[in-house]
Amino acid sequence: MDPRTAKMLADHAQADASVPPPLRGIVRFKNKTRAWVRIAWPAAERERLADQARAVERLTAEVVARQTALDACLSTAEAEAEARWASACKERRERPGCVLPARVVEEQQERESRARNACLMAGF
Repeated sequence: MDPRTAKMLADHAQADASVPPPLRGIVRFKNKTRAWVRIAWPAAERERLADQARAVERLTAEVVARQTALDACLSTAEAEAEARWASACKERRERPGCVLPARVVEEQQERESRARNACLMAGF
């Protein structure tokens, strides 16, 4: 063995021997705790970050689903309003998109407004 290595090992042994037995237990505990923290802390941090990422994905999916449902509801309300308008024009024996009397227009707009509000209030 290299004399420098032998001297280093002897110095370490002498340093360990100079520490009283109760303190050796504390030093070992400290070293084991330090090793545990090096291993467990990053694992816990990775798990926390993974949980956060899953929560963000879940929230994003919920927002997308709500927006899609709201868009579908509003599109349906608009299509129904256009169909009612075309039907009113047809009753008057005119082409779709015709000019209707103010009373009929107000009624059509009120029904469309209620349908849109129902979509918005549904909590999509």
